[in-house]
Amino acid sequence: MSLDPLLESGAIIVLHTAMALSSLFLGLLIFRMAKGTDWHKVLGILWMAMMLIVVATSLYIHEIRMWGLFSPIHLLSLVTLVSIIFGWAAARGKRIRAHRYTMISLWIGSLGINLVFTLLPGRILYRVIFGG
Repeated sequence: MSLDPLLESGAIIVLHTAMALSSLFLGLLIFRMAKGTDWHKVLGILWMAMMLIVVATSLYIHEIRMWGLFSPIHLLSLVTLVSIIFGWAAARGKRIRAHRYTMISLWIGSLGINLVFTLLPGRILYRVIFGG
């Protein structure tokens, strides 16, 4: 295992990866803690901010090009952005079931499933973890 492929990939990809992995683990912590507490709210806001950074940085990553500079991963970024806004609005509107469903779906879809795609051979995280 070597961080060299990541560190050599540029600041945007390093920031994107750091925020995505941090969001993955912070999301697990938030899921395990009591809901509705001040800590839940503060960490939830932090998580959303980190996810917004993930979305913003993804728009500057163009390793896979299917439609000009963009790929299906960029569609995921747009869905993620809309989901963050919807989940935040649901929490603010005290629609707890909608908030819970949105945030769990967002964590699984945007972070969990995307992690699988980032571990495909040839991708940067694959090279970090498995070499080559």
